[in-house]
Amino acid sequence: MIMTHTLVIFTKMFNKTHDENGQQVEADAEKKKLEKEALKVQAGTNSSAIKEVDSDCFAVIRNKLHK
Repeated sequence: MIMTHTLVIFTKMFNKTHDENGQQVEADAEKKKLEKEALKVQAGTNSSAIKEVDSDCFAVIRNKLHK
């Protein structure tokens, strides 16, 4: 009787922990995906900022050469 009760309690705890771990894995995967997307957006923003600086520098150099 005690052995059966202990086994039932263990099974319930195991299933609960297993479900919680599955949820944590899903949450971690979602977090990683969002971080990756954020890095892509940030890289794109940095890239366009560099292009703007390059075009501004080109304009300054061109103006100095034409003076």
